[in-house]
Amino acid sequence: MLYTTSTFIYFIPLLIGLYYLSHLPRSLRLVVLAVLIDGLVNSYGFLLYVSQEKNTSVLLNFYIVPHLLLWSLPPIVSIKSKSYKNGIVGLTLMSCALVIFYTVGFHTELELNGKALAIVGAHLIFLHLIYIYYISVESKLLSFRYHPLFSIACAILLYQTFNTVIFAQMNHLDAMSLTFLWKFKHVTYIILHLVIAIVIYWYGRLRA
Repeated sequence: MLYTTSTFIYFIPLLIGLYYLSHLPRSLRLVVLAVLIDGLVNSYGFLLYVSQEKNTSVLLNFYIVPHLLLWSLPPIVSIKSKSYKNGIVGLTLMSCALVIFYTVGFHTELELNGKALAIVGAHLIFLHLIYIYYISVESKLLSFRYHPLFSIACAILLYQTFNTVIFAQMNHLDAMSLTFLWKFKHVTYIILHLVIAIVIYWYGRLRA
């Protein structure tokens, strides 16, 4: 039930996002795009898992780099400082290279690549911490109206922190512990999408 809920929770922010799409800034439109593509991939993986026809790890491994890029774009377009933006773009490209190295270099395409997923999580945590620092210190104007991505960035930190710990330690955990922790991963994923839905609805109403 929890897995099903977390798989299809994306419909809530997606439908709200599509309804208010014309009123959303570029950063939130990119969030809606990320939610859509994430949701479609997760839904397809869910169907494969239920039917037990194919190994879903292959699908997830090929989606790691697109996932990293999709969730890196919103803070990148939100930051106006050229030096910050160039640094983040360089960090993103380096993270992509590391993910490809761990996936292709170690021939782990057919199994869930915990190290590559941990790299993605660490990258997104660091990236959103930079974004929060930038809008809190450098921009000197912390306001929902001007920084609608702030609440989403905080929710991403919660989700990715838990995610990164699981993926970094997954080879050292027994099946029972991993199953237990995986349930909390689903819970934080649901929380993330509910936060996204609330932010999009609030900002959409604000600009409507």
